[in-house]
Amino acid sequence: MHRRNLFPGCILVEYRNCGLGTFLLYSALRHVRDAGMTRACARTRESSPAVRFLYPKFGGQFSLVEPLLAA
Repeated sequence: MHRRNLFPGCILVEYRNCGLGTFLLYSALRHVRDAGMTRACARTRESSPAVRFLYPKFGGQFSLVEPLLAA
């Protein structure tokens, strides 16, 4: 399975609520689709505003992921 980090950083506070996050996610999903992938996953904090406001715009579904523990 090939994984890519599509968002290497975060959106600065002064640029939030300007549609930049929506545009970045749309562009990333289009890139994934054009590469032939049919599914994309994102990891973020459960309390992140993206979980409540951004991901649902694109059909995203929340699922709890248990953290991996190193041995």
